[in-house]
Amino acid sequence: MTKPLADMTIEELWRLFPIILKEHNPDYYEWYREEEEQVVQALVKPSSESTTWGVRRFRA
Repeated sequence: MTKPLADMTIEELWRLFPIILKEHNPDYYEWYREEEEQVVQALVKPSSESTTWGVRRFRA
């Protein structure tokens, strides 16, 4: 059985949720756009419906 997160030590939490710092990768922007499209498509109702559940697309 696993411990609840609230009962874990800092060391246990770091093992579960490590933070890895890396140099910037120029591909990140394109990867984000690909993931964004998949998420939006999963949230948008089929085209036969007139609404999109309030999903808004933000562009920089």
